[in-house]
Amino acid sequence: MNFKATLLLAATALPLARAVVITPATSSAYKSPSSQWSLVGCVQDQYPTDRVMSGAYTSGSDLTPSSCLDFCASKNFHLAGLESGNQCYCSQELYNGATVGMHGANLTSKNNDGCNVSSAGDSSSNGGGYNHLLVFESTVFPEPSVAKPANADYLGCYADNVNKRLLPAYGSGTKVTNDACVAKCQSSGYNLAGTENGSQCWCGDYKSVVLPTNDPVKCNIACKNATSELCGGSGYLNIYYIAGASSTTSASTKKASATKGPSVTMRRIIKESPVPSLLPVVGVPAGAD
Repeated sequence: MNFKATLLLAATALPLARAVVITPATSSAYKSPSSQWSLVGCVQDQYPTDRVMSGAYTSGSDLTPSSCLDFCASKNFHLAGLESGNQCYCSQELYNGATVGMHGANLTSKNNDGCNVSSAGDSSSNGGGYNHLLVFESTVFPEPSVAKPANADYLGCYADNVNKRLLPAYGSGTKVTNDACVAKCQSSGYNLAGTENGSQCWCGDYKSVVLPTNDPVKCNIACKNATSELCGGSGYLNIYYIAGASSTTSASTKKASATKGPSVTMRRIIKESPVPSLLPVVGVPAGAD
């Protein structure tokens, strides 16, 4: 995702057919404190109805751009944003049609696009604004995407339940990527595979699973062992149907699962829910990440 922006202004002293590109110097208050992050610009948030960044969150009276970027980097997020001086949001992308302010990364105290509040922990640096995010983009962690394992169809992102797992079998014994999870579940006789919270693999049989509403915004955590791809979210599963995999139920079910694929119930209409979920992940088998 390229957020770079420049200002193209007509030069009155030059013929109309010519133009000059002017890039104002970014004020030091807005500059990235790390070579591993580049400034994107100021983005208006949509609180209290929605959020434009979904993922991890922290806040504090000592928050600085550096501490926010470090926090998001520790969780392999592609974007980091400061808001209201003391809030830090991490996300893989901007949601709900959010756009970068007109000055892009060329922010100054005068041309601030709404990011006009100092960070709580460092008065010399900017901390976004009221309902405005000062957004940075990682140069280390790419924007992750949904993986496409061989012999598997992606079904969507679905809420898990720690008291009654959506996919009941825990695929332990593997460093989790989507390919590894699909392979693990397939070798164990399951035709559904799901990754969750960046490091968990779950397996199940589609004949016994009823999927809730697809909620793609909630699957926003990169795989710990493959940061370019998504491995579910906090309490949410990226679920795949494994073509040709045997079912763990009866022989007749095995034949059906290898030829028919998921039912209509399994392919619900995508419905985005923009409000971030920060639910803790509990109920994971002992020894799991």
